Amino acid sequence: VFGRCYVWKRRAVGFTGITSLQVLNGWDVEDKATEAFILYREEAAATMTKIPKVELFVWNDKYLNLSGNGEPIEGGSRLISLKDPVSNIAAVYEGMNMIWTSGGAVGMVSPMSDKMGAIPLTPQQQIDVNKHYSRSYGLNYGKSPVLVSQNPLRWQSTILPVDQLQYIPGLFENARQVCDCYGVSPMLLGFASGTTFNNKAEAEKAMYQDAIIHEIAGLCKAISQDKELGVPGLSLMLDYSAVTALQDDENAKADHDAKIMNNAKMMKDSMLYSDKEICQYVYDNSKLTIPE
Repeated sequence: VFGRCYVWKRRAVGFTGITSLQVLNGWDVEDKATEAFILYREEAAATMTKIPKVELFVWNDKYLNLSGNGEPIEGGSRLISLKDPVSNIAAVYEGMNMIWTSGGAVGMVSPMSDKMGAIPLTPQQQIDVNKHYSRSYGLNYGKSPVLVSQNPLRWQSTILPVDQLQYIPGLFENARQVCDCYGVSPMLLGFASGTTFNNKAEAEKAMYQDAIIHEIAGLCKAISQDKELGVPGLSLMLDYSAVTALQDDENAKADHDAKIMNNAKMMKDSMLYSDKEICQYVYDNSKLTIPE
């Protein structure tokens, strides 16, 4: 299902609790809104497996910040708007691969002609040409880059060179649309010109702050609220302390909080401020609180 992730909460034989989680391949899922189960085509199975929806954790990729009259709006997946760019990217790679592996010899075979007009190929000659082309011609090992036939043929190319087809600029433009939709800078994928170490580091930092952290927060909340995956009274959170791109901010925050605490200690030692005033100072200037 486009823009939807299915996680199967599996239970081993003899166990009542969840023993493993399996992310299902969305292309092999058949989901009908009116049914209480989905059909899943497992890789090793010849038939579809019926999975009750109560055994699934489903995460919908959608715009999370839409609201109307104070209530959230169930939007569609962001991937819906990217159907054409994603399809274009796949077509670019398939087209370039086809042209390069065939040596650019993509065209049509037309019969030779004489003074009386075109000399038509017999049905058997057409079959022979197709077999000879597929078996003998190409750039792969063991094939010839020259097409030789004993039939009266004339070759007419029907393609343009790769540079005239503008494949690479088109690839970059479609990739940029995908990046913009998910808050990822094209610099991180090497699509932007003028990329340096510093602006690439800033782009990675912005990606975490503007996209990843907010997206993962929603996912963690959904998992925490799941009746089986969540634990009552506890909320799942992701630790970003090991992310290099965010270390500068964490270090600066730690230095700032340490300075605030040092100032609070000096206020306490001076005996000029009440405990309430000191706590208010810490609260106003940092996320730290002083125990009573």
